[in-house]
Amino acid sequence: GDGGGHGGGGVSIPSGLRGVVLVKHAKEARAYVAPTAAAARSPPPLAVPELSGSGSAPLYLACELAAVGEVFFDPSLAAPNDSYFGPSSPQPQHGLPTLVARCVAACPPSERAHLLAAVLPIGGPSALPGLSQRLQRELDSIGSESLGGKPCVLPASPYAAWRGGSILAASPVHPRAAARPHTLSHCVSGGAWSTYAGSGTAADEACGNSAEALLLHSVERPLGGGGPRSRVASWGAAAASVRRRPAATGEPAADEETGCEGMLGALSLRSK
Repeated sequence: GDGGGHGGGGVSIPSGLRGVVLVKHAKEARAYVAPTAAAARSPPPLAVPELSGSGSAPLYLACELAAVGEVFFDPSLAAPNDSYFGPSSPQPQHGLPTLVARCVAACPPSERAHLLAAVLPIGGPSALPGLSQRLQRELDSIGSESLGGKPCVLPASPYAAWRGGSILAASPVHPRAAARPHTLSHCVSGGAWSTYAGSGTAADEACGNSAEALLLHSVERPLGGGGPRSRVASWGAAAASVRRRPAATGEPAADEETGCEGMLGALSLRSK
């Protein structure tokens, strides 16, 4: 642009790249997920000083900020250009709670409670304030009996996928896991949803509107010839639930899960 501004009501947002960056930063700093769909339809106005120029009237946004997070629960709000796969991608059909329920339902009944015990949203938008709480509330409303277990949504962790992928790649279980299509064939972004939800467009539904999450089977393997067993869920690791423990004699230090055993983007190694 020519450095001029455009806007109304006493607010002027710079044109060109500078204006885009300002709006992007404001969205990332102020957007959130409302506690309910009703709250998202009539949110309180919030001041956005970074978009209110010096000496200008203050700018307030309401539905605009709530809609950023609501798209993960009401996919009808997603626009074609929101998709990571481009404007030709199919319109998402399901929100995160429905995707979790469908994925869990496609897993063996014996695994469902384990998976639901550690639901970990990953990806940048998972850090939106209120997302984990809203997902927990909506999964609770579906009910443990319908889901096959009690859901527990973990707080977002910024490097969970990278940590989980690194640990898995360095683990002796990796070659075995790679031979199991249901474990690793679609383990990046929303691809794992496609495996479990049985839908060719599930990847679009999961991350086409910027939502990224994984639902992964766990793999059990013996350690040290009949020693402790390890549950490994490919790629996503719940960084918040992993800690360092002292090494046993003659054994390197290992990451050990401190919380949930169920695996939805969570990983534990050498848990006794």
